[in-house]
Amino acid sequence: MFAAMRGRLYTAPPVAIEGVDPTNWPSALQPVQPVGPPGSKPLKWSFWQGVNQNITPRVDAPLTFEKLRDLSTYPLARICIENVKDQLLCLPWTIQLRRKVNETIKEKRGREKIDDNIPQLTEFWSYPDGEVPWSDWGRPLIEDLLVIDAPSILLQRTLSNKVVKCRVVDGADILRLIDDQGYTPQAPSPAYTQLWNGVPRVMLTTDQLVYHPSNIAPRNTLASHLYGYGVTEQLAEEITIGIERLKFVLAYYTQGSVPGLVHIVPSDITPDTINETMNAMNSELAGSLARRRQWRLLPGFHNTSDSKQDQILQIPEPVLADVFDDYLIRKISFGYGTSSQRLQKSMNRASAEAGQQASEKEGLRPRVVWLKKTIDFIIQKKMGFPGYEMVFDTDADVDPVKQATIDKIYLSCATETINEIRDARGLTTRDEPEANQLMLITQNGPVPLVGAKERADAEALPLSPSTPAGQS
Repeated sequence: MFAAMRGRLYTAPPVAIEGVDPTNWPSALQPVQPVGPPGSKPLKWSFWQGVNQNITPRVDAPLTFEKLRDLSTYPLARICIENVKDQLLCLPWTIQLRRKVNETIKEKRGREKIDDNIPQLTEFWSYPDGEVPWSDWGRPLIEDLLVIDAPSILLQRTLSNKVVKCRVVDGADILRLIDDQGYTPQAPSPAYTQLWNGVPRVMLTTDQLVYHPSNIAPRNTLASHLYGYGVTEQLAEEITIGIERLKFVLAYYTQGSVPGLVHIVPSDITPDTINETMNAMNSELAGSLARRRQWRLLPGFHNTSDSKQDQILQIPEPVLADVFDDYLIRKISFGYGTSSQRLQKSMNRASAEAGQQASEKEGLRPRVVWLKKTIDFIIQKKMGFPGYEMVFDTDADVDPVKQATIDKIYLSCATETINEIRDARGLTTRDEPEANQLMLITQNGPVPLVGAKERADAEALPLSPSTPAGQS
């Protein structure tokens, strides 16, 4: 019955266009008749015949999962990846109710105070797999997101179908399956195959595995329609250039044999002597920076009897770093969404701090949005709590001076009470009635917000004739 209902989601139109007459001139003519058999439905994309028989993920992709992980070991890329993990998984988060239509914040907070599911969900996501805390649990998930864009979470359930553990599994071992329209099959049909050393081992449904690539960018390959186009793959050429530049610098320090000063000696030196000299110099100087700074003699172009002076050459130092390195740092840092300020030359302190904060906040936002959507999907669709969500505090400011200034503004503008601010800072509340009143801080001191309109109206009334001067 369910399959029949799905089949009615699409009804084929007539194969002929009404009003088109082939005898007219000119005539648009009727369209070429489709070759699909009766009952055919629209395709999401033009996949291969028998695509589910393939057992190699990213079979036609220019970069395999293994190659992408090799590229992620490039030191600059690794620094950016680990920085994103640290920033993202250190953000404070809470489980809260989703706002209803036309519901105020106060009403929502009132519902949250008496809700029993929030503590339960908070405890669950503090240790999603029951073994390690949130900050450690999410590191392999973000790793697969940034490197291979195949983040995968295995949902383990009890016999009553309750999700009790969320385990991060290796996304490189997940093979995607599709139905006859090119979409991911829904449970109870298998949607994924987990491989073991390239061999299919088990099948998983969408109720058992959450597979959430962040960026599906269709290109001229089968893999681009099924698998993510991650940051490391987008930066593959830049990372490759960086790796080769590192090899050049490493060779300078480990294999280089050109000294800082070369003395060209007369040309009547025999070739055997030249080879012997060169071999001795290379073997002696390779990898030895101290000896490479010493004086060396090489055969020249004139004899000892000539009146020409000896040639002495000062070898210029190679350029091991230039503006391109700065440009490379900027591009790779931007791609991963982290700040490049700490990796570049120092600048004005205020400008550097402002640029770093802006770049970190802007670069972190897409990762926070992806992580929130993934966790909310599990909470709402897989765990059966549609009215709840995870919220990350991206505006938390650890600077006490800035925080104190913000608190003062909120208090003076009657945005928050003293006890609300104290409670947010983890302090005990005060028992004085004024601590729970909204106040306007004026030049004459605090003025309670309650009754302010009445006082203003009373002050605006004209004095009656019977009222003595100076009284109101």
